[in-house]
Amino acid sequence: MVGKPPFRLLGGDKSVDFCRGPAEMADAIRDKRPFRFSPELRWHTTQLVERMQYPEQFAGRPMLESTFAAIEPFPDQC
Repeated sequence: MVGKPPFRLLGGDKSVDFCRGPAEMADAIRDKRPFRFSPELRWHTTQLVERMQYPEQFAGRPMLESTFAAIEPFPDQC
C-alpha cells in the first residue's frame, strides 16, 4: 500500500499485553485470592461499552451510575 501509514492508537514504543487480564484471573484462582478486576469494574465497563455502542437505546438516561474501587496495581515485572 502506498500513501499515509494507518492510524496507530499506541506509539511504536508501547505494547499491549492482551493476555495479562486472563493470566491475572488464572493466578488469582491458583493463589485463592480475589481477582484484581472486581465484578463492579466489569459491570461498569459493560455499561460504558453498551452506551457507546448503542447510544440511541440510552437517550435521556444518565450516563453511568455504577462505581468501583480503585484497581490494585500490578507488581512490576521484568
